[in-house]
Amino acid sequence: MQNNLAQTQLAEMTDVTDKYISLVETGRTKISLPRLSNISTALGVDITVFLKDVDDNSANYINNEICEYIERMKPELKNLVIEITKDINNTLL
Repeated sequence: MQNNLAQTQLAEMTDVTDKYISLVETGRTKISLPRLSNISTALGVDITVFLKDVDDNSANYINNEICEYIERMKPELKNLVIEITKDINNTLL
């Protein structure tokens, strides 16, 4: 989609930071439907343009969500998660 708006301009129009716009644009953060609605309005496009190919069960979505949780964990908890994951994997094989 081409709208010729800079991230800074879109950020100002939607009351968010340009860093947030960048994170959304590159898929590195989640976005609420109300905020997505604000952005689609600012861009002059229907919100369904953004939602037509959404699949919450996609590998990228799940991998990103898991990584987000793990990144926020303390090292000892990360190790525990790894051991539990190994155990689950061995049980299911």
